[in-house]
Amino acid sequence: MKAALEAEITECNRDGNLSMRLVTGDDDGVSGILSRISRFSNVRNYIVVAGPDDGSLDERGGYHGERVVLLAQSLGLNTCWSATYNKRAVSRHVEPGNKTVCIIAIGYGTTQGENHRSKPVGSVSKSDGDPPEWFLKGVECALLAPTARNQQRFLFTLERDGGVRAEATGASSRP
Repeated sequence: MKAALEAEITECNRDGNLSMRLVTGDDDGVSGILSRISRFSNVRNYIVVAGPDDGSLDERGGYHGERVVLLAQSLGLNTCWSATYNKRAVSRHVEPGNKTVCIIAIGYGTTQGENHRSKPVGSVSKSDGDPPEWFLKGVECALLAPTARNQQRFLFTLERDGGVRAEATGASSRP
């Protein structure tokens, strides 16, 4: 399991110009008041999502981090993205010159997660006229995916030529 995760992280680092790292057995990354704020307990394993900050780091980290999350979930592990972590402790695992985006807690959760309310499809999408079913289904799927603090700050626009434009509508503030 660990080898599979590390292989995926290595591939993501190469493909996304990142320096993500799997950290295991670290009690300091999410501890004390930070664990209460994030509602985590006993987090000892996490993935540091980091890389060179060239203006696209959040997007690259999100895309490739989600690749690792999907693999972890398929291996029977639970995951949770978090921008709440002990910066000093986590920075020990970040290569010089790189910026940390967030961490992804990984392990066996006490639950399999919880449902969160989603925004209405119409508030995160727009099109001229009635959109086709495939577009609406795609937006519905996006609403089911995890987002920072479950804020779902994105907009999908169906272009006149049939293309789809996806954009972030605001960044979540990091502690």
